[in-house]
Amino acid sequence: MPSCTAFDSVWTPHQAVVVSGTGLVYVSVDITLPPCGPDEVVVKVMCVALNPADQKSIDLSPAVGTRLGSDFAGIIVHLGSNVQNNRQDSSKKALSVGDRVCGAVNGNNSARPFVGAFGEYVLASQHFTLKVPHEMTLEEAVTLPAGLITCGVALYKELGLDRPLLPHIRGLDRNEESGAHVLVYGASTATGCLAMQLLRMRVTPSVRLDSGYRPIGVCATKNFHLAESRGAVAVFDYANAEDCASSIRRLTQNKLRYVLDCISNSASMRICYASLGASGGRYIALDQFSLRGHTRKSIKPKWILANLAFGEPVFLEGSCKKDADPAMKAFHIGWFAEAQELLSECRILGHPVRLMTGGLECISEGLQCLRNGQVSGQKLVYHLADDMSND
Repeated sequence: MPSCTAFDSVWTPHQAVVVSGTGLVYVSVDITLPPCGPDEVVVKVMCVALNPADQKSIDLSPAVGTRLGSDFAGIIVHLGSNVQNNRQDSSKKALSVGDRVCGAVNGNNSARPFVGAFGEYVLASQHFTLKVPHEMTLEEAVTLPAGLITCGVALYKELGLDRPLLPHIRGLDRNEESGAHVLVYGASTATGCLAMQLLRMRVTPSVRLDSGYRPIGVCATKNFHLAESRGAVAVFDYANAEDCASSIRRLTQNKLRYVLDCISNSASMRICYASLGASGGRYIALDQFSLRGHTRKSIKPKWILANLAFGEPVFLEGSCKKDADPAMKAFHIGWFAEAQELLSECRILGHPVRLMTGGLECISEGLQCLRNGQVSGQKLVYHLADDMSND
């Protein structure tokens, strides 16, 4: 099979989901890919996962004519020149043609309209493509990549918490805050479940897994078991906001300092602010929030834009415009290298899968399910290939 660098023409036309307007998509049958760059791979997509960000981005800031989708899993079919060179170092992390992988791309992006996960083939950065261990199905693996990006920036860059492998890599003792409580609002979401797994991890030279931080989950009662299975030391229902916040303050002795809000609406922000301890702390949201919700000066709030991880400028019409952030990309390249080690050792569990039917043609229905709030404690996954034998 020829390498990607020797592949001078665009990819054979294939199908992909394309943004056609506000909240609207269609399946194009004549999508082509340009030759991939030196740090890129081409993947034959076997399955994709839907994220709330996919739905929100086309509802609020549609880039008409671009491909949609973040999370994909499949089989590598071509390598860029730098990826080929990496294979010479005999590293277990080096990518090869035929590898089962999962990864994330920045869809609905006017700067690179040919990039999007929801298609038969995807052009992806090697730095955001992970080899899937044989013990894990592609359906499970596809639930992870976008969440890993989000958790990386939220937990480690913004909250400043220790990464699971960092003490082992640097030979350092634990951060003095290790063992502290961290509130995860939206604990049964894919990002919330992944965040709690990562928070509980502590990898040292002598002990592969030890208790790290102590995540507290907030979600619906029906999803308590899921949150607990992913590492929550306690879980509370948001239905009674006042009782939820007071229970968290009692548990943490009014000393809670860290919050990750995976829901990021006015109601979740109120509970998170009320749960933080007397001395305040850090509040990280996954969406923009109203300044009216910032009711305590002792709390430092911030919302994160995970798309900056790819090292490209982000323009969301009517929402925000951000220049490319090379430092953010460098951070995530390092973090994904660590995530690959955790994944290879099967230290990370995927999110519960709700397998959808109909392939690309029915992705619009899944987006509507997200829009209607009909997804809870599950990730919507679509098969794009009839033959999943490589799975």
